[in-house]
Amino acid sequence: MKKFLVFLCAIAFVLGVVGSANAVVYTETVNVGALYGADAGGHIWQGDDAYAWYCWSFTTPSDFKVPFDVVNSSSVSVHVGWVDTVGNDYFFSYELQTPYSFDYTGLDVNTDTYVLDIADFFVTSWASGEAVYCGLAIYEELPGDTWGGDIILGDSTFTLDYTNAEPVPEPATMLLLGSGLIGLAGLGRKKFFKKS
Repeated sequence: MKKFLVFLCAIAFVLGVVGSANAVVYTETVNVGALYGADAGGHIWQGDDAYAWYCWSFTTPSDFKVPFDVVNSSSVSVHVGWVDTVGNDYFFSYELQTPYSFDYTGLDVNTDTYVLDIADFFVTSWASGEAVYCGLAIYEELPGDTWGGDIILGDSTFTLDYTNAEPVPEPATMLLLGSGLIGLAGLGRKKFFKKS
């Protein structure tokens, strides 16, 4: 019975050393606080067309590394208010890894929170603390120097749900090692008692 208890304790110890992967949900929110409009400036003219853009970024957590970590889901969102422009307006996100990733969605004429699924950004190697970039682009096609709308940017949130799985010895390997150590300890004990 005593030997069986020692064996169970050893197994528990080995499994404890192995550890297990744990899911982490990381979020970062910034208030973009940008305004585009006739009175706010923030745009440039090229002929009869107007362009405007605003960019911001988020930083991945310090313990996040791909391919060791597995991304379950990831998204970026931004609250955009009072959109009333003529042209193609976009909320976009991009990352500068190799290969380069980019995703975007068009803006409607309303107030809404726009969300992009960017889990695909993290399928290649990713070092800790690297940036995910976001932005909003406005393209106006208007005659003369007129601005056709106003856009207010509010909170923007980056969400990263990942399984933190730093490389650890495989459970089977650790069990084999633990069993071997227990066997050696038992053998040594047997020889000790034979001598005395």
